[in-house]
Amino acid sequence: MDIKKLIKEVTYKDTWTIRDLVIPDYQAYLDSEDWKQLKKELKKLKKYQKCRACGKPNYLQLHHKTYRWVGTTKEQLGIVTLCGKCHKRTHEYAKKKDISIARATRYIITHTKKWKPKKKK
Repeated sequence: MDIKKLIKEVTYKDTWTIRDLVIPDYQAYLDSEDWKQLKKELKKLKKYQKCRACGKPNYLQLHHKTYRWVGTTKEQLGIVTLCGKCHKRTHEYAKKKDISIARATRYIITHTKKWKPKKKK
């Protein structure tokens, strides 16, 4: 079977099944020192200092767009920064369309109007 076709067929529910297979106790992972350290390191990097979808620099959350690399040295490949609003929209869109979190993340990032700071006079 074609892997690209298979990935497109992953549903919203499948996302959570895959996550639970990769890391059975996700909440415990989010509470772990490993996750806290990774968050600290990522927040120092420029690309993680604004929402990837709208560009706003506040209310930022690290979002796993895929759980493929959770707990590995490649984990940051599956993480993007989203503001709380865009993060919520991503999950709502995935659920509404019954698509994977990865596909919903790509959609929200590419279809959200970019925020621009007001110019000082």
